[in-house]
Amino acid sequence: LDFLNQVNSGESVDLGTKVAIFGGGNAAVDSARVAKRLGARTVTLIYRRSRLEMPAIPSEIEEAEKEGVNLMLLATPIGFIMSDGVLESIRCIKMRLGEPDASGRRRPIPIPESEFEVHVDNVIIAVGQMVSPTSILKGLEVTQWDTLAVDPITLQTSLEGVFAGGDVVSGPTTVVEAVAAGIEAAKSIDRYVQGVDLSEGRPEILRLVPSAEVDKTRAEIAERAVMPTINAKFRKMNFSEVETGFALKTAVAEAERCFNCALCSECNLCIEVCKPNAIDHSLVDEVVELDVGTIILATGFKPYDPSETREFGYGAFKNVITNAQLERLTNAAGPTHGKVKRPSDGMPPKSVAFVQCVGSRDRRVDQDYCCYTGCENSLKQATQIKEKYPDTEISIFAMDIRTHGLGYEGLYRRAREMGVIIIKGRHSEIEEIPGTESLKVLAEDLYTGERLGTTYELVVLASALLPNDDTKDLARKLNVSTGEYGYLMEAHPKLRPVDSFRDGVFLAGACLGPMDIPKAVAYGKAAAAGAQSLMAPGKFQVEPIYAEIDTKLCIDCDLCNDLCPYSAITGEGDERKVMYETCQGCGTCAAACPQMAIDMRHYRSEQLMPQIAAAARIHGGMKK
Repeated sequence: LDFLNQVNSGESVDLGTKVAIFGGGNAAVDSARVAKRLGARTVTLIYRRSRLEMPAIPSEIEEAEKEGVNLMLLATPIGFIMSDGVLESIRCIKMRLGEPDASGRRRPIPIPESEFEVHVDNVIIAVGQMVSPTSILKGLEVTQWDTLAVDPITLQTSLEGVFAGGDVVSGPTTVVEAVAAGIEAAKSIDRYVQGVDLSEGRPEILRLVPSAEVDKTRAEIAERAVMPTINAKFRKMNFSEVETGFALKTAVAEAERCFNCALCSECNLCIEVCKPNAIDHSLVDEVVELDVGTIILATGFKPYDPSETREFGYGAFKNVITNAQLERLTNAAGPTHGKVKRPSDGMPPKSVAFVQCVGSRDRRVDQDYCCYTGCENSLKQATQIKEKYPDTEISIFAMDIRTHGLGYEGLYRRAREMGVIIIKGRHSEIEEIPGTESLKVLAEDLYTGERLGTTYELVVLASALLPNDDTKDLARKLNVSTGEYGYLMEAHPKLRPVDSFRDGVFLAGACLGPMDIPKAVAYGKAAAAGAQSLMAPGKFQVEPIYAEIDTKLCIDCDLCNDLCPYSAITGEGDERKVMYETCQGCGTCAAACPQMAIDMRHYRSEQLMPQIAAAARIHGGMKK
């Protein structure tokens, strides 16, 4: 760093003709490239590990080699050889790699009797940095790397009122990161002085997502553009900018490769163009209590992940996609601008297979119900492909085609007229053909029992619709019921299709089960109408069946309150009562009361027993 600082400050630096650099990081590579520009004929970068373990940016290493920097890997200096006080050469020893150390990199081990000498005029040491052992660190907690331990959000050290940031906390990083840490520490100090909570409202640090975890299926695979650079023969003689930048067309194409992982990059351009000033990036999450009269649950569904069914090769074979991914391809606003292309080579497929019931009607995954929309989607997408590419061979593998709802039968007939082949077969496996990346769909013809094996260039999986992971937790919080497959349950499938078993809570859309858009819209309108009809009059009707407590018999054991699923019982002693507006008349409290102090209105013992006696007399009379 001293060397780079001298050069950037305009000082004259004479290195001689032979220069050695110790290290393998960005500072070492930068020093080597600068030394070359200062006139050194031979620049050797000596690093004790292999190139794979070098922490420097790979592209920087490549550019340094193009400029004539020599890499001496798996070697480390062990001494300097001087002549009349002048450096003559350095003594090095060869290394081999052992087991990984604490940093995760393989530990270098010296090879006995492998010493050698390198003649040099000057040496630049760039082997890393460490926190200066000053007295200011005494009394503060440190990490195993001898850096200060701080709260990751507030940057407060183990001593209250003392904050730290930058390299003393993170170790050697960039200036940008050090400045960012300084800003956060300043915010904490300001809060500390004002007596405000240091953590409240401050975002948590986001972890870096490994490349392997990024869903690359959402975008078209394309090679990264190569950054144009000045020829190494000319640039190594001066400090001109090495990279010349992309042309406009290349820059746009490179930008279109972005997965948009972060969604918002906080550029704040949206604030500048929003005329109503409706955007505020400083807002943070807050918990708000709302006083509402009704609730409509329209939480939707989650798609089944076909990678859980390994025999279909989703995620392993490039040309196996889902119907949702094909929907993006056929959309004019999608990544291919409405053109259907194979992910493997970007060419339009000459043959397409739609495989139905992936993750549904399958007892192996406890999802033996129909996904409802799979057949309709496949028929629609098949006709769309036929309209754009009439010569494309299209087959749909299905146990049976189900076309629920108005107009879908016509879609089925249209697909057949356009030449779409319907194969009544149970698919078993998909295999990739080596060399072509085409796919063979193995299935059983349910009519003949014959085993089929047909090759296609693209396979589309019609995956199931599943209830959201938090559906049961939400149902428990709102005291509504769920069905056999985990979806929310309506009060009655015909008479009350959008009502839950709890008054004031309505259900709409795919949270009730798989359904298409027209049906979901109809359910949404029905739920909205139900909620409005309940609130509009300013009062609502209560079912005449609800629990009542006889306080004279009640011993205040509180068992009824513990068991009531609707929290309808309030008060203690003589004040204990049932809120009939909330009570659903389930009878749980009446059945459990040890003192029989709770009766159901219109179903009291005094009312039921005479009815039973009368029924017994009539029954007995008929018997006679």
